[in-house]
Amino acid sequence: MPFHGQYANWQPPLTNSDATSVTLKGVTRELSGTYQCEVSEDAPLFHTEIRSAHMQVIELPKGDPVLQVDKKVIGINDNFKAVCTVGPSYPPANITWTVNGREIHKTPLQRITLDAFDGSNTYSSLEMFPNSQALQSFFATNYQHSVKVQCGVSILHVFHKNVEVRIGLNRAPPTTISPNLLGLEGSKRYANGDPDNSALTGASQRCCICCEALGAISLAIFTLTVAQL
Repeated sequence: MPFHGQYANWQPPLTNSDATSVTLKGVTRELSGTYQCEVSEDAPLFHTEIRSAHMQVIELPKGDPVLQVDKKVIGINDNFKAVCTVGPSYPPANITWTVNGREIHKTPLQRITLDAFDGSNTYSSLEMFPNSQALQSFFATNYQHSVKVQCGVSILHVFHKNVEVRIGLNRAPPTTISPNLLGLEGSKRYANGDPDNSALTGASQRCCICCEALGAISLAIFTLTVAQL
C-alpha cells in the first residue's frame, strides 16, 4: 500500500494487518489523505490494478452542545435570540436550527450566523424579529402554548447531536396606554389656548368661578347688614 504526499515514506504498523487490509492505530488528522492499494497478478501476465480512496480523520468535540436563549417566554411583539455552542472539532461542526421540527432558514427577519474555525469552538446564533415568518407561525394557532427550539450539530456523516429548549408563548394582547397618561389631552388644551398645558387649568378656572360667586354672596351680606344699621 504506497502512501503519497508528506507521508510517502511512512510505513504503517503491521499489527492486525494482512494481505488485504491494514489497520492503523493512534491516527491523527495529519494522516487524512488519499490511500492507495495495488494488486498484481502472478507470472506470466503480471497484470496490475491500482485503486485509491480518500480517508478523513475526524476529531470530535469532547462535550455536548450548549443552547442558550434570551427569553423563556415570548410575546407576539418580542424579539427572540438563541446561541448554540459546540467545542473544538476537525473539521468544524455544522449547526442547523429547527422550530417544532421545521428548519429555520436565513431571511432579513430571521438572522442566522455561524462562526467556525479549526481548533476553536463553533458558534451559531439565531435571531428572529416580530414580523418573521417563524414568530408569526408560533401564534397562528390558539392551542399551542409553547414551541421547541432545537440546534442540530453534525460533522460529516459520523457525528450528530441535538439540543433543544421549550419556549412558552404569551398570548396576552399588547398593553395600551391612555392618551391622558401621555399628556396628549393637555397638549390639545394647549393648542386651544390653555396657557399651562395641564389638566389643572380647568380646575383653576372652576375655582375662580367659585371665588367670584363667594365674593358676590359676601357683598350681599355686607349690604344687608349696613341697611339694618
